[in-house]
Amino acid sequence: MNRKNAWAALVAVLALTGFAQMPIMKRYHIADLPGLGWLADYSATSAVHYAAAALFLLLAGWTVTVWLAGPRRATPGLYLRAGVYLAVIVTGLMHVAHNTVWGALPPVAAQTVVLAHLGGIMALFVLTMARLALRRRIRRD
Repeated sequence: MNRKNAWAALVAVLALTGFAQMPIMKRYHIADLPGLGWLADYSATSAVHYAAAALFLLLAGWTVTVWLAGPRRATPGLYLRAGVYLAVIVTGLMHVAHNTVWGALPPVAAQTVVLAHLGGIMALFVLTMARLALRRRIRRD
């Protein structure tokens, strides 16, 4: 598996388990589908999400290292995506810190971190769809 496929697989797992931590899988009967019952279990999805996030951080570090070691081709879009990824990583780490013994955030701050994390995920989705649409348009022309 190459780095692009590993990145896509990890993002897919993170998206699935991240959304599964909200009570939507049971509510909309997604967890009733064969083999997806674990998505209704917060502890299971949280553990998988944290494990995938750790792998994601390793892959992100490797990607940055490879990019810095090779010929650098930076575009404004790359900087935008990297900034949004960094925001998602920082808010995710803040959320982990809040959920562990490192210390609890005040309720408003905790909600702000969660919403910023979700907003970053939505921004990444929009950026990815726009990037794919532009690639498709360029290939077609």
